[in-house]
Amino acid sequence: DGLAWRKARGLAPDSMHSELLEGMHRRLQSVEAGTAALMRLAAVWGRTLPVETASRLLGDATAAGVMHAAREAEANGLLASGEHGVGFRHDLVREAVYAGIPPLEREALHRLCGRYLLAVELSALAAAPHFRAVAVRGDEEAVHALERAAADSAATMPDQAAELAQEAFA
Repeated sequence: DGLAWRKARGLAPDSMHSELLEGMHRRLQSVEAGTAALMRLAAVWGRTLPVETASRLLGDATAAGVMHAAREAEANGLLASGEHGVGFRHDLVREAVYAGIPPLEREALHRLCGRYLLAVELSALAAAPHFRAVAVRGDEEAVHALERAAADSAATMPDQAAELAQEAFA
């Protein structure tokens, strides 16, 4: 809609990104707090987020509460829900929501997701992108997670394993 509106008025599409970010920010402010929290979590999660996982990660949210938030987000054209969970209709929307998350909250959400994937799903490889996003020099938690992901992928994806090991070392 935004691109069509810009074209009809003879405006260049190059500033569309900032308009998209502003639009997402306005939409997030217009939904319930639980819905905005779900959207921020889903943006950091990066793929379809199972309802049960969302309710665990959101702390005090029940599965019914997550579904209520998902329906509100869906009604506003922000998320789509299905049998596998909730996710964004388009990656541009996810990226816009992600860009609007304050850096400290984004880091906390990445750590929360990474810890969950390590502890509950026992998947260091799935947790690696979350730790990569927030790792800093001396971050032992991230180093251990990346080393574990490198070890888990060494036999089947040696190039990725080497990259993960290099990042852990760095």
